[in-house]
Amino acid sequence: MLAVALAGASFLVGCGGSDPDPVMELRLQADAAERRALSLAPTSVCKADHDCALMYFGNSFPSCSPYRAVPILAAAPTRHLAELAAETQRSLAREARNAPGVDQDFFVCVASFSPPPVPYCEQSQCKVRPGDSGGITIIIE
Repeated sequence: MLAVALAGASFLVGCGGSDPDPVMELRLQADAAERRALSLAPTSVCKADHDCALMYFGNSFPSCSPYRAVPILAAAPTRHLAELAAETQRSLAREARNAPGVDQDFFVCVASFSPPPVPYCEQSQCKVRPGDSGGITIIIE
């Protein structure tokens, strides 16, 4: 059965089957790098807010917010490896977002300032909440 599937696949490739979409390939690679980073970034067991940190991932689709934060345990022994995988993910996501042919103009973003998210510890688990602007909102036009 496997031989038949492989023969069919090589027939399609030999006959000019569809080429893989390079942007989709970048997005799939970014997703895989994110899964790897998350697998290396535990979020427990924290005792206080300062035990938690943030790790950032990039969005591989055009977005008004190109990054998102997830909480991690600051003292995790695998944190360095997780951050390297997250760096790879951000790079791949940036490539996918900025690739030729990716429509950047299908929505309008309002330029504004949001305070960075804040990691905290709750019931021995690192979590993240929106940052506190202290009641100040800055909108850039």
